[in-house]
Amino acid sequence: MSRIVHIISAVAVALVLNNPAWPGESADEQQIIKTVKETWKKLAAKEVSDGLVSPAGTINAQSSGGLWMNVERETFATYMKESPNTLKFTPYHINVKFLGQEKDVAYVTYYLVGKIVREGKDDIANYRTRASNVMEKTDGKWVNSGAHYSPLFGGSGVE
Repeated sequence: MSRIVHIISAVAVALVLNNPAWPGESADEQQIIKTVKETWKKLAAKEVSDGLVSPAGTINAQSSGGLWMNVERETFATYMKESPNTLKFTPYHINVKFLGQEKDVAYVTYYLVGKIVREGKDDIANYRTRASNVMEKTDGKWVNSGAHYSPLFGGSGVE
């Protein structure tokens, strides 16, 4: 009889430990992961809207190096639609860490793998980079307010 009690206790403890630490965290984490994946699909198809970026804009650092850039929401959407480059990337190993007392800010890290199709030039076929985003929950939706990209193990980065 005691063996059955131990098994039931172990299963109960495992179920409790697998539940999210905060109510709703699991749903928010899944929403962020889905948003990251959909964002890169939309960017590859040039189906960009200003809804991907925080109303206050975003601060970005590209994998080509250079300085941090403050980008307004509307400017980001216009630039991505009109760019001669097409970013065909797939995000992998997406990790989400919630920040702040309200858990309405998330630090998201992942890797991007793919290619950059360049109009009138050779494609950049070996694009691999580390990505980190700061996302904030605005009106119930997770949007990007900051991003940093840096080449990964010989990945080409953006030229």
